Amino acid sequence: MVISKKSKIVILPFDFSGNCIGRAILIGDVLSKFCEVYIIGLASSTDIWLPVKEELKSFHYFCLKSKFRNTTFSLIKNMRNLLAEINNVKPDVIYAFKLLPTSYGLGLLCKLNKSGTPLILDIDDWELGFALDAGWKSPISLLMTSFMENLARFSDVITVSSYFLKYRFGGYYLPHVVDTDYYDPSRYDREEIRQQLRIHDETVISFIGTPRKHKGVDVIILALNRLLRTSPRLKRFKFLFTGDPQDNYVRFLINLSMRLLGRERTLFALNQECCW
Repeated sequence: MVISKKSKIVILPFDFSGNCIGRAILIGDVLSKFCEVYIIGLASSTDIWLPVKEELKSFHYFCLKSKFRNTTFSLIKNMRNLLAEINNVKPDVIYAFKLLPTSYGLGLLCKLNKSGTPLILDIDDWELGFALDAGWKSPISLLMTSFMENLARFSDVITVSSYFLKYRFGGYYLPHVVDTDYYDPSRYDREEIRQQLRIHDETVISFIGTPRKHKGVDVIILALNRLLRTSPRLKRFKFLFTGDPQDNYVRFLINLSMRLLGRERTLFALNQECCW
């Protein structure tokens, strides 16, 4: 598989509306230095995931927004349009992110349709593990993810984000990374930021990322609540976390933190600004 400046790679994200598109954008940015990158796929809501909305403008991209919240239903309804858009690009390589129908499933259809266009699969989560954790509360998800996992062997190349996934699926280890220049602490005034967030001499406990049920943010809140009840001398702290305020689980965490820790100890940050 030879890549040149004239090569065209189509990236297929699972969902334009979720944080899963972050890894696709990051890898796409690296690839754009060597070839033309196109990002094509579905959005499960009416908007693109906010942190990448501006950065997407530097790519060729096609985002099909659907009325269906369920991305698999969206794929069935919009498959012809998506395939047509991909065919118009005439890609030399297809790079699907996540072992799910709207990304890898679409990639397999493209591979068949394009008579063997190389298909790269990126796996950054064990999707079947999530489905097993939910158990028979979500039988369709369990069956679908199990079926998709068995199709992984039909990709030409696999990249993974952890050694656990490499052990399970093989492929090349490509870890999550960040721009260390952008996040270099020396570029920022610590005291000015603390003032903006209305932090004085309190200790700050932070969760910086996208809250999900399996990440244990609620456990942190419950632990801090217990600390408040058992160690009154340790009350001078603030809990800082980030996320999409429109997300149901994020709203649950905001309410939980304000109820158990108090408004004065809860800091919710969005787009580098503190909401309260």
